[in-house]
Amino acid sequence: LDYKNCVDAVSTLENSIKDHDKNREGRLKGLEKNIKTIKAQMQAASKDLKSHENEKEKLVMEEEAMVQEQSSLESQLVSLKTQINTLTSEVDEQRAKV
Repeated sequence: LDYKNCVDAVSTLENSIKDHDKNREGRLKGLEKNIKTIKAQMQAASKDLKSHENEKEKLVMEEEAMVQEQSSLESQLVSLKTQINTLTSEVDEQRAKV
């Protein structure tokens, strides 16, 4: 009877070990799948981030170009106002002579 109990206990333990091993394999495969999915998501996010950084850099460069253009146009405006004032003065002088 003791021998039978020992055999049953060993059999139960073997089955338990096999079940645990199967569950372990399933969990490992699930974890590996999750890791691959997360890696793919990280790569996609990294690619998106790089794209956003490039777009930001492009916009900053465009902003700098527009600021320079604005400065240039303001200088031209000042110059043109000076020319207008000079021409107006000259016209007034000519009118005064006539």
